Amino acid sequence: MLKLIQFGKYNWYVLDEQNGKSLIITEKVIEKRSYNKQDGEVTWEACDLRKYLNEDFYNTFNDTDRKKIIETVIENNNNPWDGTNGGNSTTDRVFLLSISEVVKYFGDSGKLQSKQFGPKGESWWFNDQYNADRVAKFGSKYAWWWLRSPGYIGSRVAYICINGNVHIHGEGFKSGGGGVRPALWLHTKT
Repeated sequence: MLKLIQFGKYNWYVLDEQNGKSLIITEKVIEKRSYNKQDGEVTWEACDLRKYLNEDFYNTFNDTDRKKIIETVIENNNNPWDGTNGGNSTTDRVFLLSISEVVKYFGDSGKLQSKQFGPKGESWWFNDQYNADRVAKFGSKYAWWWLRSPGYIGSRVAYICINGNVHIHGEGFKSGGGGVRPALWLHTKT
């Protein structure tokens, strides 16, 4: 069971602790937004949601809390099944988890390492014994939430399904129904 802490206006799960800092993610989906407003290919580096999280959302924290948020170099890996370009590394205060980080922090069943095929030959997602750990609510209802990793093409983005499946194929990024679950590294020692 993950440890839960309060930071700013939200409850956050602690995913990792090392050298006086913690990686945290909101307990719930905090809002629904599109990943990007324009059609076409986009990576995390250029998407509207990244800009929003590192500007408007970041500025909702008070001065004391903002000083605790660590600016971090974020690796943006290619889609692990289809090789879709993940883009350049970025330096962010607030970010979304990647496919590999979800597997690392919520449980690794080994299914990410080999492309999963459905009954009709499709390869869209995997489900495993860690689905329940990945589900999140928006208010009182379960909701799907964005990852920062690309989907099978550059105009789609991976996400976590409402039932906790890891959807590698992705969703069109203009979908306004995508849940936002920010993550950040936090100084824990003063």
